[in-house]
Amino acid sequence: MVFQDESGFSLLPPVRGTWAPKGHTPVLRHRFSWTRMSMSGALAYRPDASQAALVFQIKEGSYNTDSLIEFLTDLHTHFGADKIT
Repeated sequence: MVFQDESGFSLLPPVRGTWAPKGHTPVLRHRFSWTRMSMSGALAYRPDASQAALVFQIKEGSYNTDSLIEFLTDLHTHFGADKIT
């Protein structure tokens, strides 16, 4: 049995608030980029609990239908099973 999910994140740290002297707009400097990353992961286990595996893939940008189908195809090949549920 396999559970799959995907998520996106940014390499830019979140900033909730900051301060500056009255009348001066705060300027936050950082050395990070606005690059967005996405990760698709799958947790697989046998019903008899004899084996378990965590498989994931990280890519720049977002997942779309084609890239998720590619991940699931690679997952199917990785496990070498006729059927994955």
